Amino acid sequence: MPDKKAKDKLDATIQQVVEHRALEAVRKSRMEERRRWRQKDPLRGLFWGLLLVLLGVLFFANEQ
Repeated sequence: MPDKKAKDKLDATIQQVVEHRALEAVRKSRMEERRRWRQKDPLRGLFWGLLLVLLGVLFFANEQ
C-alpha cells in the first residue's frame, strides 16, 4: 500500500493536470469568442486605420 506522501503527491499532480486542462479549455473558448467577434465587425480595423491616417494628416498639416 502506498504511503501517504506518495498518495498526496499523486493527488496534487492529478489536480494540476485537471486545472491545466480547464485553463486550456477557457483559453480556447476565449480565442474562439474573440475570433467570432472580429468576424462580426470586419470594418472595425478599417475605422481605426482611417482614424490614424486622419490624425497623422492633421499633425503633419499642423506642423506646416
